[in-house]
This record gives sequence, C-alpha cells and structure tokens, in this order.
Amino acid sequence: MIIAITGRIGSGKSTVSKEFSSRLQAPIVDADKIAKEITSFGGDAVDAISIKFGDSFIKDGAMDREKMRNLVFSNPSAKVMLEATLKPYIKNKITQELNEANSKSKYVILDIPLLVGSEWLKKVDFVITVDVTESIQQERIHKRNGHSYDTINKMMNAQPSRNQYKEIANYVFDNSTYESFDSHILKCINKIQEMKKWKLLFYYTDSICIV
Repeated sequence: MIIAITGRIGSGKSTVSKEFSSRLQAPIVDADKIAKEITSFGGDAVDAISIKFGDSFIKDGAMDREKMRNLVFSNPSAKVMLEATLKPYIKNKITQELNEANSKSKYVILDIPLLVGSEWLKKVDFVITVDVTESIQQERIHKRNGHSYDTINKMMNAQPSRNQYKEIANYVFDNSTYESFDSHILKCINKIQEMKKWKLLFYYTDSICIV
C-alpha cells in the first residue's frame, strides 16, 4: 500500500513522513531527496541541465541551486522547462525505489511535494495532505533556510494552492500545532488500516468471482 504524503513548502511533510514511517514500519521514498541527488555532483541530470540552461547553471559539477531558483521564480517558462528536464530522471528513480520498498514492506511512504496534477496521484493508494496556514509556512521556511520573505513568497506562489492540495487528500493533516500532532497520526493510521481492509476484501471478492 503506497501512502503519499504531500503539502506545500514549510508544512512539515518530512516530519510527518518520518513519524508514519516509524509507526507503520514503512520505508520512505523521498522525491525531494531524489531531485537533489540527481542535480548534485555526479547526478544523472546534471548534463541535461547544462544542455538546456547552459554551463553557467552548473557550479562545481552540480546545478547552481541559487541561480536556478532565481531564474525559475522570475520566469514561469524556465520553471516548466526545468521540471520537464528533471521529470524522467525523478520518475525512474522513484519507480525503482518504490519497487524495492514494495517487496519488503506492507506499507511504503512516498514523500512527494508536487503531487497535485501529477501522474503519481493515480498510482498511490492513500493521500495525506499536510496543511498549515501561509503565515506558519513563511515563518518555518525563514527559520529553516534563512530566505528573505520576498523569496519565500515567490516559492509559495509557484506551488498549487492550499485548497488544491486539500482536494486530492484522503486525510488533511493539520500540522499547525504540536499539541494535535499525535492525535492526527492516530486518526490517520486508523483510516489507512480501514482502507487496507476494504482493499483486501475487494481483492478476494474479485478473485472468487473470477474463479
């Protein structure tokens, strides 16, 4: 059973993913981590980035993240081109890691920020959207990365809206306060396990009908 955990930047997806991984004994396939790996020194996508954007966007054998960030947040077409360039590399790596994880565990966590409108939405069994207010997003990103609020707002505006993330969710995980964190974990796990029971029931019912 593939559980997708998604949400806007600064919502706390990684923290939530780690907690579900621990509770369900499920490996994590981290799309953000994969994207960083393929654009780092020796990464599979570095040459493709150089061809599409030029050598000036490569620094010390890796994608110059700051320069690329400044470009894509000021130029929507560049953002589209970057996503198209990275997509096949990310897809191949996610598929590979999911296949490996599926053979070892009943549950797999797919930590994926860009799930809205993605082909992965049809390939997962349960979607958890981690949600916080925009003001909390801003403060968490500023504290974590030290970005200016202008840069943070550009990053947030480049993503789908909170409502778009909520619309694809089987469970909306309000991560605004630490006090409600454990309660949301338990409620969500119960819902996941209930869905798993129904999936097994439909599977065996279909098998009996086929026989």
